[in-house]
Amino acid sequence: MERTIVEGVRRVDLADADCGIAQTLGVLSDWWTFLLIRDIAGGVTRFDGLQRGLGMSRRALTERLAALVEHGVLRRRPYTDRPPRHDYLLTAKGEGLLPVLVALQEWGDRHLLGDGSLTATAAAGSAEARRLHALVGRQLPEVTLVRHDGAPVPPADPDAWTVLYCFPGAYAPGVQGLPPYWSDIPGAAGCTLESTTYASRAADFAALGARVHGVSTQRPDQLAAFAAHAELPFPLLSDADGRLAAALLLPTFRAAGADRLKRATLLVDPAATVRAVQFPVTDPAGSVDEMLRLVRDHLPDPDHEPAKAQRQPGTRAMERTDRASRVIAAPPAAVYDALLNPEALEAWLPPDGMRGRVERWDPRPGGGFRMVLTYLDATDAPGKTSDATDAVEVGFAELTPPQRVVQRAVFEADDPAYAGVMTMSWQLVQVGAGTEVTVTAADVPAGIDQTDHQTAMASSLSNLASYVEGADRTGT
Repeated sequence: MERTIVEGVRRVDLADADCGIAQTLGVLSDWWTFLLIRDIAGGVTRFDGLQRGLGMSRRALTERLAALVEHGVLRRRPYTDRPPRHDYLLTAKGEGLLPVLVALQEWGDRHLLGDGSLTATAAAGSAEARRLHALVGRQLPEVTLVRHDGAPVPPADPDAWTVLYCFPGAYAPGVQGLPPYWSDIPGAAGCTLESTTYASRAADFAALGARVHGVSTQRPDQLAAFAAHAELPFPLLSDADGRLAAALLLPTFRAAGADRLKRATLLVDPAATVRAVQFPVTDPAGSVDEMLRLVRDHLPDPDHEPAKAQRQPGTRAMERTDRASRVIAAPPAAVYDALLNPEALEAWLPPDGMRGRVERWDPRPGGGFRMVLTYLDATDAPGKTSDATDAVEVGFAELTPPQRVVQRAVFEADDPAYAGVMTMSWQLVQVGAGTEVTVTAADVPAGIDQTDHQTAMASSLSNLASYVEGADRTGT
């Protein structure tokens, strides 16, 4: 039997009806589909969010979502009737693809972004480290894990701050043996030490109002045996199905036939938002005391005074991170050049309804520029610097061609709501013949509306795509 599917305007004939790989590719027809499943697993479930994040045309997105629903990979859940709108959620069939996402992520991290060696850790400047630290300010998606006693639970407690430490694998002596060659894998050893150190500090975390959870891809019965052996006063959670790893794109490695989490720790607030990240963790025991210090910095004191970060004059109660991404049909080098060219910046950076002018251009780490953005319609005096303008001083903190640009931006404004240094990180990752561009704004001033800001970031990425793709086609 011959099976034919429609892929955009192309038709693909899959003649091998008995090959599961061929039939799977009949459903997952292109790389857009993989990225869709990746983002939906990560908690982006609405049409506009998917379209804005991936930069797909509405028609292409509609076709792919409809096909995934038809094949039972996704289901639709209405969230408003007028007009009719839906969340797109993974079905049980769709969740069966999560290990595929984890495997693709691990293969790319190891063989494309890394040097191909097997390791349970990563360098501080690696793509894995940047990806993990970019989780700060992001809310955990709705994910259910299995506690070591078999109960289904969320990764973090909804009514408390949670320290979520991820570890490769911990085993009870005499019950389970270590995987073969475990000690030869850099970063794999130390899980017992890390867990018992957290156990010894559990009362200190509890006194601050924080709870501790450990997470591993081990089975619940394996975790139960270790928790009993180590007499842990907190739960261990099993991510054996890869739900959390796929949702957060956690760094993993594969050993003894199983996907395993690299050692990393997240501090999560009661609203399930990540507030701090430790990665890489090179000192399993020392990282516990470091996390205890981070908890003290973020949580209220025992007498219920505001947290340290809130007590300092001129600081915001909570950091905020806004993010947008888009796949651009051009190589990373071309996109990077557009980030480091003043004429290009004037063309693509201003969002819809604005024009820009670059002043004092100095493209080197420690250098920077000044940009003046002018509103085309200043009727309601929307500007921060004047009624019609936003002026911003931008410094280059990091330039890593053709992968990453980090900027520090300070708005020229009298209103203290716009005070502070906002960090803009531009991450470029090659995807096929194109580039996935992710822009992350950390420490966003409170005066900037989040919805407006994310819309503006998506608009700039759309302009960047038009600019770079047009230049790439013309060879300029």
